[in-house]
Amino acid sequence: MKLRIAKLKALPLLAAAVGAMTCASAPARAAVNIVQNPGFESRNPTDSTINDWTVSPFPTSWFSTPGLGGGNPTPPPGGGSYFASTGCDLNTCDLSQTLTTTAGTKYSLSFLYNPGQGAVGTTSETKVYWDGTLIAGADFVGGVKKWSTYSFTGLVGTGSDTLTFEGFHEVAWNGLDNVSVTAPGPVPGAGLAGLAALMLAGLYASARRA
Repeated sequence: MKLRIAKLKALPLLAAAVGAMTCASAPARAAVNIVQNPGFESRNPTDSTINDWTVSPFPTSWFSTPGLGGGNPTPPPGGGSYFASTGCDLNTCDLSQTLTTTAGTKYSLSFLYNPGQGAVGTTSETKVYWDGTLIAGADFVGGVKKWSTYSFTGLVGTGSDTLTFEGFHEVAWNGLDNVSVTAPGPVPGAGLAGLAALMLAGLYASARRA
């Protein structure tokens, strides 16, 4: 009897210990970027059009460039050889991609942006939209003429969501690179820890019935 009672007391502690060890030993899972061609490296070398993105009003409204000459930001940031750029001066030009998301999940957006060497006041502006709604704080008028990282959180997925960069530049070209949309990754080892706890709970119940 004393031995059975000792086992009953030890099993919950053992379950907790196994769960903690499972979480601690499991490798961390990095969040996955769901954007295709996020660095604009995939391009048509003939006309510099960008693969995996939708560009309007015409295919070269935004283009993949190495940033050499023409007032483009240079050099390309964050590795790689190219970045996206627009010099629309009559109307805004859109660069967009429709993403497969999980409904109800909140996503984080980050990217590198440079307004261009000739960007002055309201003659240079880039806006960022999520499903047609301007993201709070993502309206860049003029700006510091260097590459900067911008991050936004709380973008709610619906299952299919469109990310759009809208550019207008009278006097220069802007720069966009390393676009990332991610959701929080799963808790490392959570599934294994739960399974271990359930197994030990079963043993605990069996011991009580014995």
